[in-house]
Amino acid sequence: MRLTPARIYLGVGTKEGEHPECDPGSIAGPEAVDDVIALSAVLQRSQASPQVQVTIEPCAVYNEAAWALGLPAALAFLTGA
Repeated sequence: MRLTPARIYLGVGTKEGEHPECDPGSIAGPEAVDDVIALSAVLQRSQASPQVQVTIEPCAVYNEAAWALGLPAALAFLTGA
């Protein structure tokens, strides 16, 4: 029997990777943003069709401090709290 998750949380920042510039009013950013949006669409179309939450943080970078800021929202979504 194959288990599939009921909920998947995807978070990405618009200042990840090699992009030192950042426009807080735009969700455009590095490839990571496009990749997360595309992954979300694939997951939602899958047979398992889990609940998917995507969070795009303007000007957020890829590091532990940024993850710590997003963790409470991710855990709340994943646990249904």
